[in-house]
Amino acid sequence: MRDVAAQSDAIIGVTAPRAARIMGLSLKHLAAWELSGLVRPQTHRRLGGRHIRVYGIPELVELAIVRELRSRNVSIRRLRRIVEAHREEVPHPLRELRWAVDGRDVYVGFDNDTWAGGRRPRQGVIVEALNLEELRATVRQRALEREAHKVGEFEQRAGTLGHKKVFAGTRTPLAAVKPYIDRALADEEILEAFPHLAPEDVAAARRELASA
Repeated sequence: MRDVAAQSDAIIGVTAPRAARIMGLSLKHLAAWELSGLVRPQTHRRLGGRHIRVYGIPELVELAIVRELRSRNVSIRRLRRIVEAHREEVPHPLRELRWAVDGRDVYVGFDNDTWAGGRRPRQGVIVEALNLEELRATVRQRALEREAHKVGEFEQRAGTLGHKKVFAGTRTPLAAVKPYIDRALADEEILEAFPHLAPEDVAAARRELASA
């Protein structure tokens, strides 16, 4: 199940304004965290006069970590140490992120019982933890929510997959669904492969491809 989720996560991406709404932040707040290096978008580029920033699921999880730790009054210095350790030491999605503060030292641990840099806090130091699977599930659900008027529609946006036609409100190209339709798979099988799409999207894809 984790492999299926990871596969679908790869085609999920939201703009910075949408990322801010998902997290209940202002764009100004998000921009300040980006500037300080606490969070960073998946892509960051200029197209014409526009500045495009897109957050994928890993970046949204990182944003959720920062928001949660700030709500627990973790200082910016300590928070930066936790985020940097999470980025540098973790090659795959984790179930849990742990940290401990001992004087001026910050220790970051992972669910496989290892600690960043091999530095473990002293016995008796309080260790706090975040359930990353719950955070990931929450941000995934919010990222997949779409405005009702976009279901069953397509759009082409500069900076989105080479200007390919995508399902409105997503980063999933119409071309990604084509092989499934060519193989005459049922709607239910297509929706199982693309759980963020709706039946109306599949119907629209069939019509679009049939008229091509």
